Amino acid sequence: MSPTLLNESSMNAHRHPSVWNATLSDLAQALNCELNVGGGTLPDVGRRMVTEVQASSNLVFPGALFVAIPGTKVDGHSFLCDAAERGAVAAVV
Repeated sequence: MSPTLLNESSMNAHRHPSVWNATLSDLAQALNCELNVGGGTLPDVGRRMVTEVQASSNLVFPGALFVAIPGTKVDGHSFLCDAAERGAVAAVV
């Protein structure tokens, strides 16, 4: 995993090249899960491209899939809005 980074310029300097080139539909099928948009519908949600997977909202860049992990000190679900504002295309909750 990437080290804790303090600002956006240092984050960009330490980013690893993307190894993801999959749509949300591809990932949902591979993980045997369903795409859910909060009870509503969102046209073409499955076509969104995922460029990386992150469990820290501080490291989310546009195209990321944010994984909200409940921890013993911090619950990743508390950072869903932050991840969305940073450009996450979806979240695993």
